[in-house]
Amino acid sequence: MTTALAPVTTPPPEPAPPRDHSRRDFRLLWFGQGVSTIGSQITEIALPFTALVFLGASATEIGILSGLKDLAGLVLTLFAGVLVDRMRRRRLMIAADLGRFLALGIIPLLALGDILSMPMLYVAAFVVGCLTVVFNLAYPAFVGSLLDNDRLINANSKLEGTEQISGIVGPGLGGVLVQVLRAPFAIAVDALSFLVSALSLSAMRHRESEDDLIRGGTGGVRGVFRDIKEGLVATFGNAHLRALAAEAATFNLFSQIVMVLFLVYANREVGLSAGVIGVVFAVGSVGGTLGALVTGKLVDRIGVGPALVGSTALTVAPIVALPFVGGPKPVQAVLFGAVYLVVGLGIVISAITSITMRQTITPSRMRGRVNASFRFVTIGVIPIGAVGAGLLGDWIGLHNALYVSAIGTPLALLWLIFSPVPKVRTLDEITPEENR
Repeated sequence: MTTALAPVTTPPPEPAPPRDHSRRDFRLLWFGQGVSTIGSQITEIALPFTALVFLGASATEIGILSGLKDLAGLVLTLFAGVLVDRMRRRRLMIAADLGRFLALGIIPLLALGDILSMPMLYVAAFVVGCLTVVFNLAYPAFVGSLLDNDRLINANSKLEGTEQISGIVGPGLGGVLVQVLRAPFAIAVDALSFLVSALSLSAMRHRESEDDLIRGGTGGVRGVFRDIKEGLVATFGNAHLRALAAEAATFNLFSQIVMVLFLVYANREVGLSAGVIGVVFAVGSVGGTLGALVTGKLVDRIGVGPALVGSTALTVAPIVALPFVGGPKPVQAVLFGAVYLVVGLGIVISAITSITMRQTITPSRMRGRVNASFRFVTIGVIPIGAVGAGLLGDWIGLHNALYVSAIGTPLALLWLIFSPVPKVRTLDEITPEENR
């Protein structure tokens, strides 16, 4: 008697794990951001020159044009944070880029038809300011979901380094384009740069999950304010985030005295020419570029928290020393350059480590609102500091106002020292459970 053998069945092969496209996608984001950042530097020169030379604008009109972009940020930031957490961030970034392409691209067309006016520039500046707020809140949240923790420092260093290089290259390129093409038509280059960024984002393969967004219904207007409150509570209820926000706000408030008054002080009281002062500022961008290059190695060596505290101290120290710089004019010029070099180095290291800690600490579905809450406070103090700097300069003199900055700026460091931040060695120590 024979027994039939059961047929041998081969289990179906397991499906291959999905390919990791994050490196390719980040390169696309990095490329698009680099192009659009240089383009934005061109518009920083071309837009006011369009108003000044092409339309014969007054100083007041130039001031309004500049202020409209900042006003957009102050008014829209908290609401944009909710939008970023409710919608797919990559789609928002693409929409923001296309909107800026259209808002800026129409300016040279209107100029060509000889119908460009200051109200049209005002509208364009405000629209671009609003869309820039949305993009700037969406992209760090998107990077946080695109890359693992161990790659965030390196990614943020590349993005920040590109921004610093753009600060060196962009203004010079903008000046050349304004001179060669005339101001309104130089803006077309920036418009095209946003189109390049949108196309780069569109070529990505990464898809965000539902966990990256706010769960549940919107709840109408009340829901918007509820979501804003949740972002504020998450930011200032967390000891790490609260320290980061308080440090940045304190630094921005007091350092504005230097930002606003140094140019006037260096020119009127020290006697440096505009060209020499421009070189001093450029050296600061060189320091920032160096900072972006060394941040990853520094964090690997001493830890993310100590790197943040140390870089903040490195930033504060030269500002404290600035009012004590003396000697012959050439010596002062060199010392001012050294101050800006070290400040640029420290600011970029602290900025990279700070944003990486925020990306890591914050659950993905709240990153837009936490970034918005953070920016609302830290950037909102800048106009206060700027106005205060002008009042101090007129009241107690330019040099004495720098002493006020030297006294106030170090207070920023105390927020970090007396917080849990210095104890953080690796990002995994502060990653919330839902992001692991």
